[in-house]
Amino acid sequence: MNDYTYDDDNNKKQPTPSDSTFASCEVQATAAAAAPNNSVAWMRQKIYGIMDEQRLHRLQQCQVLTSILKDCQNSSKNSGRQQLEDLPAGIRMVRYFDWRDIPSRACARETHAVWACRATALQCGADLAVLKNCFTEEAGIEAVLQSGAATAYETPGTNTSNKAALEKIPCLVHQQAMGQCVSQAATELRKRQDAQ
Repeated sequence: MNDYTYDDDNNKKQPTPSDSTFASCEVQATAAAAAPNNSVAWMRQKIYGIMDEQRLHRLQQCQVLTSILKDCQNSSKNSGRQQLEDLPAGIRMVRYFDWRDIPSRACARETHAVWACRATALQCGADLAVLKNCFTEEAGIEAVLQSGAATAYETPGTNTSNKAALEKIPCLVHQQAMGQCVSQAATELRKRQDAQ
């Protein structure tokens, strides 16, 4: 419990910790100092476990966007299928990239939305921010979403084998960097999950 002190004008000052607060802190510090080194490892494992659960939950939310992407790729028309704007996760991506009222061509919006969702789930947000800046300031939205626009999130050359086609990909280097971050973080997450 905090004890309050008052100045000469009877105004309340900052609370001062009681002796029991200090005693509690000293007991915790003593216990931590006396604990074996494996308690630090246990605590780190516990924290990573909680963080990994959150990452897995966010990745599950990305699955909805992946299903929209697959529907887009398998559909010849956009009118009869679910759109990004139909789901909260999709709305977040459309708002983030400022793609409201821009029609989806060749499933480009859906592809970028899936990878952006994965990036945020796996702590690759810095790469995502750089990519967004490139999309808006360097490449332009039309170039990013144009019909037939390829992406480079996966290993270069997996979705196009033509070097000239690779060079036409907007913000190629930034897409590859974000894709590499997502892939590496996913691999590390999988290894931690397998070790449990």
